[in-house]
Amino acid sequence: MILTTHILASTAVSRYIAGGNPIVAFFWGWLSHYILDSLPHTDYGINCLSEKGLVQVSRRKKISDYARVGTEAVIGSLISLWLIQPHNLYQFLYWAAVVTGGVMPDFLHYLNNVVGLKVPQFLTKFHEGIHTKIKLRYTHPYWGGISQFIICSIAIYFAK
Repeated sequence: MILTTHILASTAVSRYIAGGNPIVAFFWGWLSHYILDSLPHTDYGINCLSEKGLVQVSRRKKISDYARVGTEAVIGSLISLWLIQPHNLYQFLYWAAVVTGGVMPDFLHYLNNVVGLKVPQFLTKFHEGIHTKIKLRYTHPYWGGISQFIICSIAIYFAK
């Protein structure tokens, strides 16, 4: 699943469950990430990661990875910001918790596999285990993209 989908799903779920509480929003955003990852989906390729972990790639490919992931995270975050429209510091913290919770499992995966910071093993194993084994990127790339567009559209509808 791409980060925008995770962020928007976190935004929609938190709107109905968190009641504006940043801690609850963070938790439900994190949980929604695992739920989405259990569904068949497509991901874009990350040059410096493979199924076996970190791969040495050129600096240009690393910059491309960071630009793609960063741009996509900013897009999802800005849409979430537009949907939540925080008017004070507490609401801004709520928004930050929604976004952070929604992407936290992938961020921990990045810290573990790219940066080399070891995160608790049970989190890594759970995230890898919950991921669907059906990789639409290889079998049905268009259907994987369409399904994420549908999930984002539904999330935006319910987050408004």
